[in-house]
Amino acid sequence: MSAIGEDQAIVEIQSGKLVVFDLPYEGVQYELPDFSPGLYRIPVSAIRKAPQGLEDSAVVYVDTGTMFFVDADFRDRFSAIEQRLWEETGDSYEIINAHGAAVEELGVRFGFLFSAGVGSGYDFEGDGAYVLDMSLVERVGGRE
Repeated sequence: MSAIGEDQAIVEIQSGKLVVFDLPYEGVQYELPDFSPGLYRIPVSAIRKAPQGLEDSAVVYVDTGTMFFVDADFRDRFSAIEQRLWEETGDSYEIINAHGAAVEELGVRFGFLFSAGVGSGYDFEGDGAYVLDMSLVERVGGRE
């Protein structure tokens, strides 16, 4: 599901702000409560179906079954890396296969999760509209 394991992503946050998105969408910015710079664990269980009537600006739209997580201050740099990889390979999602090199170029660790699939018991079953339950995002350590 992710660069770290089956049911979680690890992302480095330096700014206190996390952007959650699917390519090519802009995504949603979240503030981390009680923020301290470091590595944060985002479990797939933190991804919830968006409630009806929620403003579009608060909804993460997914149409590839993949969700990305990056420090908001690095979103533009992430997009530039993704765009370059698309130009080189014709596939924006090559950033997943090149995760280690992309992290090195980006300067912070980004994460991603693939949908758990229908019947998995998780809300993140695939394409759809989602929100991130920040109460389940936890700091797991300092910078790698």
